[in-house]
Amino acid sequence: MHFQPMNNSSALNLSPRSFQASSLERLAKASSAHKWILFTAQTHLPDLKDLQSYRVDCEKIIQLRPSIKSSEIEVVTKAITLGNASAIVASGDIDSFARKQLQQLAMQHGCEVFFSTSNTQYLH
Repeated sequence: MHFQPMNNSSALNLSPRSFQASSLERLAKASSAHKWILFTAQTHLPDLKDLQSYRVDCEKIIQLRPSIKSSEIEVVTKAITLGNASAIVASGDIDSFARKQLQQLAMQHGCEVFFSTSNTQYLH
């Protein structure tokens, strides 16, 4: 399966085969909503087997295309405010001040933000 480009916050460990169960459980819960799970262009998708083993609805996962005009922070902010995502996975490159701002914004919009701790690519 290929993914085409297109509340609370926490670090999401996306190292191969070392996902934190709680993070995958939270993604599974988010996927039960009638909204999308968005991965920014700067993150890589976890292994499909790991997602499926925690019953994450992979049909609701979208990896965003890189933006020419906007930074990753701006992309996440826009995704949160549009209200069509139950969870957003962003890279760990976002600084702690911006993370706190995104956490607050996400809580206001009923969205969960995760920050990836790995740059390893899983699916091509």
